[in-house]
Amino acid sequence: MAHEFKMKSDIEVVVTVLYPKKGMSNFDMNYYLKHYFPSTEAAQNALGMSSCMICNVEEKAEYAVNVLLF
Repeated sequence: MAHEFKMKSDIEVVVTVLYPKKGMSNFDMNYYLKHYFPSTEAAQNALGMSSCMICNVEEKAEYAVNVLLF
């Protein structure tokens, strides 16, 4: 499942943020979407990143979530 925010057609840079799985930890997507991500939006916009795609990855993967900022 992917969550997409504000799409832009003139993309110049894409930043990938990977959240690794650690032991039995559980990534709280609901918290991330409602609390953490909105708190970082101003900093991202200041750097010219006005769009984002947040993706869950396969259960077997080393990472819980893949975030693309552009």
